[in-house]
Amino acid sequence: MLVNFFYKMLQEILAVLISLSGYLVGIIIARATVEELKGGRKWFKLAMVLCLALIIISPFFFSGRMLFFFILVFVFIFLVVLASFIFSKKKKNVVFNRCGIRS
Repeated sequence: MLVNFFYKMLQEILAVLISLSGYLVGIIIARATVEELKGGRKWFKLAMVLCLALIIISPFFFSGRMLFFFILVFVFIFLVVLASFIFSKKKKNVVFNRCGIRS
């Protein structure tokens, strides 16, 4: 019984860590696809808003472990998009600063 509890607890901790790794994945994607991030800025904003809305709405449709899973999936996607969005803004400022253009 106690082993089962710790096993479930370990699963949840790993799920949260995997979900939070979305920020790192977003930075990696942003570094690999700088050109695509410029044109898709409005889609990134839409994805962020959609993920936040789904995180808020999901308790009305799911419960228990299924709710936990859905929230973690949407948090992962949100963090990927957020990191890509932030990194693309920083990258743009660095390029402008090297050219002598102030933003």
